[in-house]
Amino acid sequence: MTSGPPPGWHLPAPVRRVLRRSVRTGLRVVRRGPLRRPLSRLSYRPVVSALCWGIEVVRWRDVNIAVNPGEAHGFHVYFLGDYGHREIDACIELCQDAHWFADVGANIGLVSLAVARAVPRLEVLAVEPEAALCDWLHFNLSLNPDLARRVHVVQAAATDRHGPVRFASSPTPRNAGIGHLVSAGTNGAGTREVPGVAIGAAAEMHGRALDVVKIDVEGGELSALRGVWAGRGLPRGIVIETHGFTADDPQAFNRALLDELTSHGYHVDHMRRDGWARVSDATDVGPRGHLRATLLR
Repeated sequence: MTSGPPPGWHLPAPVRRVLRRSVRTGLRVVRRGPLRRPLSRLSYRPVVSALCWGIEVVRWRDVNIAVNPGEAHGFHVYFLGDYGHREIDACIELCQDAHWFADVGANIGLVSLAVARAVPRLEVLAVEPEAALCDWLHFNLSLNPDLARRVHVVQAAATDRHGPVRFASSPTPRNAGIGHLVSAGTNGAGTREVPGVAIGAAAEMHGRALDVVKIDVEGGELSALRGVWAGRGLPRGIVIETHGFTADDPQAFNRALLDELTSHGYHVDHMRRDGWARVSDATDVGPRGHLRATLLR
């Protein structure tokens, strides 16, 4: 389920668990005090990876999840019990009474499984191009057999059309989820050809139209979004993690995303520390941010 640990000394599993309980207890003790925010934002660092590498199965958001506490995503779930909670909550809210939800850039299934658990009878299309992460996602589904029949894994990259695309895997095992699309003809370590799908059309292959979509694809958001339009109708809601910092001009990147959404009739909010707020300009989004788009009826 993992490509191998970075060099360093790894804590035995029992020691990791004691450390986890200590951090969780500390967060509960200071849950209303001034230390709550800094403790809940404990930073993931290479030394954490070196010490805490390993596989642990934990209960999180009422699902069983195998995580690696030494990897960036697993660190936040394992020690802090928190991963993208506002993004996941936004997806859950949008998915009430929905039939099909697409998790584009599904990684090990944190969003897919959490949303599937929270919304009974929802069908989930989990799209992930990295083979090792798909294997991990399938393993996590095996830990939740009641959800496995409702979560359909598609090993492919979401783009604006069907066909092969070039993909570069993450350069570090400490953050396996930062693989990304690269231009045709690009070669190098970890770069290869993978299937590309227009997610809207892919949903139709399962006989459904998408109701809600979440996109987190490390700079390929615009192409993935255009692939959403390839389906029947328009999703009622779209949640996007933006990666404008990967572009030469982050503001132009954000503006193109906003233009794409508003031209299709969406009201767009961006995530702030105090909640969601209406986007007034591309500068609101910043080099990295979250958008919640709801279709105007």
